[in-house]
Amino acid sequence: MTPRYAELHARSAFSFLDGASTPEALARRAAEVGLDTLALTDLDDLGGAVRFAEACAREGVRPLAGAELSLAAGGAVVLLCEDARGWAHLCQLVTRARRAPADPDAPPRGLPSVDLDTLAAHARGLVCLSGGRDGPLEATETGDPAPLAGALADIFGDAFYVEVHDHALLEDVARVERSLALAAHLGRPWVVAADARHAAPHDKPIHDALVCLAHRCTLDEAGDRLFPNDARHLRGPATVARAWRDAPAGVLRTLEVAERCDFALLRDLRPSLPRFPLPAGTPDADAHLAALCEEGFRRRYAHPTERHRAQLRRELALIRRLGLAGYFLIVHDIVRFARSRNVLVQGRGSAANSVVCYCLGVTAVDPIGLELLFERFLSDGRGEPPDIDLDIAHRDREQVLAYVYERYDRDHAAMVCETITARGKTAVRDAARVLGLPPEVAGALARQVGHAVPSDATSDTAFTRGGAADVLAEGGIERAG
Repeated sequence: MTPRYAELHARSAFSFLDGASTPEALARRAAEVGLDTLALTDLDDLGGAVRFAEACAREGVRPLAGAELSLAAGGAVVLLCEDARGWAHLCQLVTRARRAPADPDAPPRGLPSVDLDTLAAHARGLVCLSGGRDGPLEATETGDPAPLAGALADIFGDAFYVEVHDHALLEDVARVERSLALAAHLGRPWVVAADARHAAPHDKPIHDALVCLAHRCTLDEAGDRLFPNDARHLRGPATVARAWRDAPAGVLRTLEVAERCDFALLRDLRPSLPRFPLPAGTPDADAHLAALCEEGFRRRYAHPTERHRAQLRRELALIRRLGLAGYFLIVHDIVRFARSRNVLVQGRGSAANSVVCYCLGVTAVDPIGLELLFERFLSDGRGEPPDIDLDIAHRDREQVLAYVYERYDRDHAAMVCETITARGKTAVRDAARVLGLPPEVAGALARQVGHAVPSDATSDTAFTRGGAADVLAEGGIERAG
């Protein structure tokens, strides 16, 4: 019989400086080694979840949504989503862990964590793995993991599993024995996981470099901060089954965990917008939007034709079918507030193709007069709200942000952030620093690469032939500089 195994614990590059592979690389590797199910469990972060789900869909791999969550007691547990409620709870836990704490005794910003009471309040819909060697059962201050393990078991009930690893180290034998004894003591099942930090074995040097950057040291200085082997990669079912042939229950149980995690991000997640507060006597959001558009229509078009009216009716009918009236009302409300405070604001992009946006005052150009195609902005085929980008005068934007938070509540409004990636020159300088190369050598190497180096570039393709990289490869550090 062909072995089966689901990998329940893997970090990507969104575990900043402790994950060496992109979500896409993990999905590709899973497909290559025959894993049909893979969980992404980045540390206190869900930033890679959508990319991971999309990559798994392309590769034919079933993605499990999850994360590692740092605990105030020490260590981090693995949380996997059983359903949409579990995803909501996981998002709330990560947010609470990262939110600047009001309690002066709480961990400072940059060291996220939650206490057990917060974890218990958001436990439903989640499966919890103990986290293995980096989990709270290893990090307990008393040295006795049983009390904390018991507390986690009480919180999660039959959704709590003791996680066990085998990274081909001598110390793993004793660690596995302790973990199995603890599981037996608690009467809770145990499960195998890889705690992968990179997709393939050959990616380990990248992880080593990231760890050195995190600790501001060179490879020579890193010591036991680095993993002693390349075992923390994704392995196929046959390899895992062979490693655990004397105790196969933990391998088979990964399938049990995967089966109970029925949440699919791309299938089940339909974020809802805050309800727009309607004026008294207004029957619904569609009626209110139509009234605002009619008022704006009279203001925008002094001599409208039937074509103008037909386009407005068509757009409002589509907005009603898609249930997007509240979305347009919220955007209009933000624009209205900004203008009431004399804050310069203007909609841009494909929203300019909409008569509704023009009548609401969100955009300033007549889409009919300019023969703009409305379907470029919104159509029946879209399963999500359209993009309406607002340019707001930078010096006054804080007024508008404060209004949005006050009007719609901080639980329904958030700032969007970007994940900054290292460009070629920066990556080369960082790698040179990790290797302990002199600054002048790092500079010479960086000058040979452009700002945009493909992610699959090698030393043969990233550097100019005959330059400092070739000299360095031949052992000439002084000449390379």
